[in-house]
Amino acid sequence: MIKHLFQPPGIQLVMLLIAVLIWFRYRHLSFVLVLAAMVSLWLLSTGPVSHWLMKNLEQQAAYLPDRIPPDARAIVILGTGVLGNTPEYDMEPQPGALLTQRLRYGVKLARETGLPVLVSGGTFHGINEAEVMADFMEEHGVPVKWQEDISKTTRENALGSAQLLNKEGIHKVLLVTHAWHMPRSLMAFKQVALDVIPAPTAHASRRVMPSGWQTWLPNIFNLRKSQLAIHEYAGLLWYRLF
Repeated sequence: MIKHLFQPPGIQLVMLLIAVLIWFRYRHLSFVLVLAAMVSLWLLSTGPVSHWLMKNLEQQAAYLPDRIPPDARAIVILGTGVLGNTPEYDMEPQPGALLTQRLRYGVKLARETGLPVLVSGGTFHGINEAEVMADFMEEHGVPVKWQEDISKTTRENALGSAQLLNKEGIHKVLLVTHAWHMPRSLMAFKQVALDVIPAPTAHASRRVMPSGWQTWLPNIFNLRKSQLAIHEYAGLLWYRLF
């Protein structure tokens, strides 16, 4: 609940609610809160702001197969959500849009390197994410050697993956996740003593934006990018504190 209330548009709704509650006693402060909610929502919905937020997270360059160290032993792909309402697939759960991006890149890396694959994702609303990920990989001709299926957070992704890989004597892996999620993922995996080679995908800060005044028009896609970025900044702060 706290996480969603401190991300847009939740934080703006909280500010507006407080403004309503204090309107009759602190009218000037109420006005400031309303103005702050409107301006922050507008700015977070624009290209320049969402681009800047993402760019500061996406510090890892795309990984090239010819630079993979010879001691890399596996590919780890992190989950990020599945679709359960899929009548067009006879209600068989499918990877969500973000997860599909990670899996497609995982398929590419596995084909180019020949390294075994570990998929990591827990069970949500009765759907085993790791199993859905493994099915997708195998449909694209890439077998999955390990399924870590009890994690619900990035920290638990790291813990569960380390437990499976340590049994095989594997300590150096390629880590596949979104570029904006990579800093927090690296922090989590380093805490469990895995030597990680970042293999980011889907760099959101590299999207071509309109030029001139049009770049300052609000857009729901840009608001979503800002929301994802703020979630990562909050996660990094939480990991450092706790």
